[in-house]
This record gives sequence, C-alpha cells and structure tokens, in this order.
Amino acid sequence: MPKDRGLEVGRTLNKLNIFIPATNLNAPTSEDASSRIKDVVMGQYDSGDDQMDYVRDMLISSKDQGFKVVIQDSLSMKEIIITDLQQKEGMTEIDARSLVDNNLKIIPSNQNGSEWAEDRQFFTVGGELVHTPSANLSVAEAQEFTSANLINKPVTDATTGLSIYDVTEGYHSAKESGYEGDSSFQGAVTQQSQHREAIALGESIKKSDPNAKVRETKTYNEFGNLLSGTLPNGDSYGVLGRDGLIISTIKLEKENNPELSEDKVKVQMSKMTFDPLQVKQTVQRLSSVSGATVTEQRAKEFLAKMELTKNVFSADLGIPKENLIFVPQPDFHVDMHMRPLRPGEVMINDFDANISLLESAKKLCVPNSEDEKTIDAMIEKQKKDKKVMLPVMNEIAKKLEASGIKVIRAPGVMNGNGKQVNLMNAIPSTVAGTNYTTYKTNHTTIKPIRDAYEKYLKESMGIDRVEWIGDTDTDVRGTSGAEESLTNQGGLDCRENRREL
Repeated sequence: MPKDRGLEVGRTLNKLNIFIPATNLNAPTSEDASSRIKDVVMGQYDSGDDQMDYVRDMLISSKDQGFKVVIQDSLSMKEIIITDLQQKEGMTEIDARSLVDNNLKIIPSNQNGSEWAEDRQFFTVGGELVHTPSANLSVAEAQEFTSANLINKPVTDATTGLSIYDVTEGYHSAKESGYEGDSSFQGAVTQQSQHREAIALGESIKKSDPNAKVRETKTYNEFGNLLSGTLPNGDSYGVLGRDGLIISTIKLEKENNPELSEDKVKVQMSKMTFDPLQVKQTVQRLSSVSGATVTEQRAKEFLAKMELTKNVFSADLGIPKENLIFVPQPDFHVDMHMRPLRPGEVMINDFDANISLLESAKKLCVPNSEDEKTIDAMIEKQKKDKKVMLPVMNEIAKKLEASGIKVIRAPGVMNGNGKQVNLMNAIPSTVAGTNYTTYKTNHTTIKPIRDAYEKYLKESMGIDRVEWIGDTDTDVRGTSGAEESLTNQGGLDCRENRREL
C-alpha cells in the first residue's frame, strides 16, 4: 500500500480509537496510545517514598490491564511490597500476595540503582535493550555551547508583551530573558554510571532469553529527551531535544567518528545554505567552548557535522532520518512538556490551555480554600511564563507541524504556591485486545484540577480512562508521591520503560 494511502487509512482508524501499532521492530516502543503494554520496567523499589508510591499504583493498574511491573532490586523486596500493599493500599494479605505473584517481576540487582529508569535505556519494538554510552561524553562543552551569550540581547515586544530572543536553544535562551525554570542540563546518567544498571538488566534478561539483544548507542541523549511515537500508518517517528544533538556532535567529533569524516563534511556543506546570523552565532558559541575565536569555516563545518550526526541518531534509534524531529528544549527533557497522544499527534504544553483548565478547576473549589489560593497562584505564574516561554513552544510546534505531526495545544505543566502539577509526563496506551484507551499521569492533591483534567481528556481527547499514579499516603504526608517526585524534576514517565506485546 502506498505510504500516503496508509496514512489516510490510519487517520480514519484513529477517529475510531483503532490504532495501527508500530511496525518497525528496530525503533523504540511507542509512547503514544498505540502502545499495547506487556511490561512496565521501573527502577528500584526502595529508593524513596515517591518511587514506592508509583510502583504500588502501577501494580494496581496492571491487575485489570494485563501487563506486568518489573523492578530491579533484591528478591527480598517481595515481602516488603506485600506488606506495603496491605498497610498503604488497604489490601488483604491474600489479595496483595496474589497481585505480587501474578503481576510483579523482580530482576535481582545488588546495585544501588536510580529510580529514573527511562533516561538510561529503552526497549525496541522487537525487544532489544538499548542504553546510553558509558564514557567519553562532552556534556560540559555542550552546556558551554548552549549557555554562550546570545548575539541579540533579549527584549520585550511592545505589542505582544512577549520576549524576543533566538529560540534555537529553547529554555536556555529563555533564561537569558528572565525565565525562572530549572537550569539543569543532561549528564546525570553518565556521571552516575547508570548505564551499568541497564547492562545488568540486559544480562538478567539474557539468562531467561539467550536470544535477547543489548547494545549501546553512539550518540548521547538521555531518553527522557526523546519522545517516540507512531504515525497513523504504523511508521515510527522520534522527537528529540536539541541538547542531545549538541552533546552528540561534540562527542562524535572528539571520537573521530567515520560519519563525520572530512569527505562527508565537505559533501554535506555543499548541500547546505548557511544563514549568516546562524554562522555568526555558532562562531560565538564554539569560541566560548574552545576559549579562542574560531573561524566562520570552522562554524560551517560544525553545522554540517550536526546534520551528519542526525544520521547516527537514525541508526541508534532505528528510525529513518526524515522521521526524526529535533526541537528546542522546552525544559531539561522534552518529556516534561510534551506527550504523543494518538498516532501522529503530539500534545505540547500551552499556557492559555493551562489557564483555561485552572479556571475550570477554580469553579470546583470551595471559596477561599487552600486549593483556590493555589490555583490563583498558578494562573498568575502561567501569565508570567507565557511572556518568556511561548516563543519556544511556538518554535517547537512549527517544527512538529513541518514534519507532518498534528500539534495539540494542551494543558500540562502548572506550578504555584509550592505545588507542582505535571500532566504531560504520562503514559498513554490501549489495553491489549481492545480499543480502550488509558492515560496514566502524575497524581496531584488538588482534586479540582484532577476533575477538570479528566473531563478535558475524556471529552476533548476521547480518552476512556484517566489514572492518577503516585497518590498513596497523601493523608499522612500532606503531599503525594508524585508531587514529591516532581520537585526532583521528574515524574511517572521518567521512571519507566515499556515493553510492548
């Protein structure tokens, strides 16, 4: 079937909530609703109350959706989890033991692991485990590159009130204009040697399946900075944050990777039309990294190497280069502000949509309650953030749409009065053997926001079931595990990899 015809058929099926699953076995498992989950692979159980809350809630979700929860930990954790399910979920011992026996798999590990399972590894549709490289990274140089002073100092547009700056470097540039978001950069995975946990996971999998495959990427991009999805015809696509492209270009250049050979660079340069402003800016940024002024020729060669690095990403991810979309960073990782939904659709965090949702939630509040005060603070914060970050989100939308992705401006990330809400760092999927869609997201103790968002997803997005994960022990601590997690710059999706049926 011709590709365009396949897309047409797929879009028609999408309207019926019937999704063609990913057909490329070498691509990462899909993070959109086309995914039929076999396993949710998480980190260790005893790495903090928030992680424990997430695992218990995912276990309960797994019971009627047919998937298993996998953790890397000591086998002795089984009895601890059974006890926790009784004490914190109110389950009987018989029910808790049955749930753990049938729906939990513990892969033995003696390492002190990280709960952020997603960043170090992903599974392909065909089941291969792929992990980040172990050494020889160039994170510091990449951070220096993106943090170099901009050519044009940010100013405020008198008509729109929005900041004007070069949005190429996303929220890094926005911070130059007053954005108050976190300034984290990639690199924790390699600094903490988290690739070892991925290798240990792969070795354990091989014990039960000798044909299992494990490999390391040549590029460096933490996988929270990758969103993988399917197009309506089942082809895979990937959305990647630009930080990973910068890190990887510098890394491959240092390693004298054949893909960046002198001959290939010359050929690539002959195909490119260079924007003088972009060249000037690249000169400035490379000069910042090297400590000495570089030439325009060097800047052009680097820009050509960035294009060639996309070929290496394509090989690493098993996705055709034309289906890879590199976007400015909306945050530390793209998965904190964006989420694939149906095949060929990506939700992006939108300030006006957030305000609309918050105003709907406010109507559900008890007057003068703490929830109402928090929502008021969140509305004001959205107005402030919009003035600085909207140009970045617009640029992201522009790049997605140019690649044929349907962009949905959706509510997603809100904070104020000491509370954080993230509805984007989530897990959409379809229950195996059905067309019943679920959307698992981070719990918030602000019930009016939960109620308003459930209504939005069900009525506007056609989602059948919304699940709030990480909500255990709220009454005891006054906050949920998910809210605690978000204060550490990560949520539900950051803690898992999925394996598909």
